[in-house]
Amino acid sequence: MASIEELEGVRWPPPADDATSVIRRCHELRRVCLGDLTPEGLRLLVSQRVGEALVLPAVVRLLVDDPLVSGDMFFGDLLAAVLRLPPDAWAARVEEREALRRAVSELVNAPPSEGRWASVDQELRTAAAAFVAQ
Repeated sequence: MASIEELEGVRWPPPADDATSVIRRCHELRRVCLGDLTPEGLRLLVSQRVGEALVLPAVVRLLVDDPLVSGDMFFGDLLAAVLRLPPDAWAARVEEREALRRAVSELVNAPPSEGRWASVDQELRTAAAAFVAQ
């Protein structure tokens, strides 16, 4: 499988000397094969909207299987990043958005005291419920 850089056919120049660690990491992740990206790498790319059209399908597949899959921050951090995407991110991904909406709906409608959902903060719960309601 190819990387974002290969699929887009665009090679970013090296980050500036004073670039943040996030910018440096995004540059690195663009060169990683899509199939080798970790949930944390995907979370970072989504939150920075880097290679979005290429990574969103993989992200949705992960989240459909486990909506609370986590990167390095907290249970559901990948979902939280996806829920912050603006509506235009989903314009060409109606079926994927619907699959994600169904998965998140099951999560939102589960008893709040069950499993990892019980440890999710109110902000993510609210964002998930709003996503389902759209």
